[in-house]
Amino acid sequence: MINPRRQFLTIFFADLEQNGVRYCIQRNYDNLYAADSATDLDMIVAEYSRSRFEHCLQEAAAKTGFRLIHSARYVNYSHVFWHPASGFVRVDFETDVRWRLFTVLTAREVLDTRLRYEEFYIPHPAHESVILYVAAIWRGELSQRYRRQLGVLYATCADNRFLQKSLVGAFGRAGHVLARMQAGSNEIFDRHFCHWLRFSLVLRLQPLLSGRFKVAKNFRFDTRRYLDRIFDCPGVSLVFVSSNPQPSDVFERLRKIEFLFPIPKRPVQNLDLREYPAAPNRGSWRRRWQRVRTLYKGGLFVSAYRVAQDRDWRFALRLHAQESYSERSFVCVEDGHGKLYFAHVKSGIMNSRATPTNVEPPKDFSQLFIEFMANVFERTRRSKQHTSQRPGKFCVLVGLDGAGKTTLARNLAGLGGQEESIAGVRYFHWVPSWRQAFACPLPEPGNQPRKSGVSAGLVPAVLSVARLVRNLIRAQLAWWWRLRPLRNRGYLVLVDRYFYNYDLDPVSVRYYGPRWLLDRLSRWFPKPEIVITLSAPPAVLRQRKQELSETQMQQQAAALRQLKFPTPHVIAADASEPAEVVAGKVMAELRKLMQ
Repeated sequence: MINPRRQFLTIFFADLEQNGVRYCIQRNYDNLYAADSATDLDMIVAEYSRSRFEHCLQEAAAKTGFRLIHSARYVNYSHVFWHPASGFVRVDFETDVRWRLFTVLTAREVLDTRLRYEEFYIPHPAHESVILYVAAIWRGELSQRYRRQLGVLYATCADNRFLQKSLVGAFGRAGHVLARMQAGSNEIFDRHFCHWLRFSLVLRLQPLLSGRFKVAKNFRFDTRRYLDRIFDCPGVSLVFVSSNPQPSDVFERLRKIEFLFPIPKRPVQNLDLREYPAAPNRGSWRRRWQRVRTLYKGGLFVSAYRVAQDRDWRFALRLHAQESYSERSFVCVEDGHGKLYFAHVKSGIMNSRATPTNVEPPKDFSQLFIEFMANVFERTRRSKQHTSQRPGKFCVLVGLDGAGKTTLARNLAGLGGQEESIAGVRYFHWVPSWRQAFACPLPEPGNQPRKSGVSAGLVPAVLSVARLVRNLIRAQLAWWWRLRPLRNRGYLVLVDRYFYNYDLDPVSVRYYGPRWLLDRLSRWFPKPEIVITLSAPPAVLRQRKQELSETQMQQQAAALRQLKFPTPHVIAADASEPAEVVAGKVMAELRKLMQ
């Protein structure tokens, strides 16, 4: 059976031929179709054919199941595709052969003399020799593989005068030395020779009027490219938090994506928060600068944290709640049983996968991360192509403890990634804060400590009223500063509990004031557009959580039935059903209301 890499490249080359796109593969084409090949495709194409070239690339990927997971503009254009069975394929292409600001060969010069090789095109041996030498001065050394290939090119070049002419035209006087080196002389390609070769290249191209024009054009283009990379970095940031007693090393987990993010572009910062989870701040300026620099260069910046227990996740996530480049930032949380929760910081989209640690080896972390990252970036590209976005909805989850409000929010955050009408899902717990940038609906294992009741009195009543007024002000600020802008951008805003906890469980919010004042002030809270109620028999809730007695659950269930919501859009969910079933039914109702 044909391997996916060969199928992808074969269809890609055929589409280029069919669409009349002239191209050639610059180097490293001997083992191009090997399934285990880690060779990049370094191609050259004319500038006027670039849009058609990229269209053929995307069409070939769609036909063969490859997914675009990384796209950047360095000196060349770089696109990395991924297939579950075949791995990575990187396609790099450029519109001319350059060193710094100096154009050594134009695309037209290379394409006019290209040669057919199997199912694709390669450069003329003379031009390929120039390309290899340019690659060598970029790296500062000439590898043994390139030396062998240069010898092969010299032997296969029928016109050695054209070879020498091409080298001299590109490198000036140094071209004669390069021709002798390629013919088999014992010239040493060291650091000093590389410096002289660069100087000779600049001295050859700079005095020419056409060369000066191209330098100015390249300078203008590179300046724009640098600015684009500053505002839209190609790199990725990952915050990994683990409470697993025996976690595997993050560096080892990411080894399988070394092709996409090499080790020099993948700094990992480890921090143990098991003793003092709340002690560190967001990080030093040095760490922030290293993160921005890694993202700018197209790398992967990893912040790995160890915490003592699951409930300490929020301390580590709080360190990165307001960091820059949220569109390129991801979060992965591993609980004590090895279950992984992935989240995208900007959109709030989540994905969770169970990874049992005692029955079978853990699933491949790299594959899970790549799949989730590909899903998020595909959504981002689609949203940029379709600028018109419907407004989202402000939705509140109401139910008793153990009804599965957090689980439903997490599942909705995962299903939201499959809905084109939803730009993102943002979750808030209790009364939203206008300062909070990001929060995940992560599970809270075990029974949470419950506040003890306080006897009625003047002082507790006054303090509880003051807290109510404070929460009202905070809710209004959060609505105008955070929730309303998110809703207008097409986000599904989920708020867990909200002020309805004053009616369901006043002890948990420590309210001991008069009922009439609560009813009066509750009218000033921002009104939800959709309310989702989750209810289940007390026996089912007691199996999940034992924070409340059965009598307290019955009292809160009666209060839930008597609640009157300021919206006609109320979705009643049966929390006794499986979590996936509940999320599917709720999302179906939300889909109708958001059309």
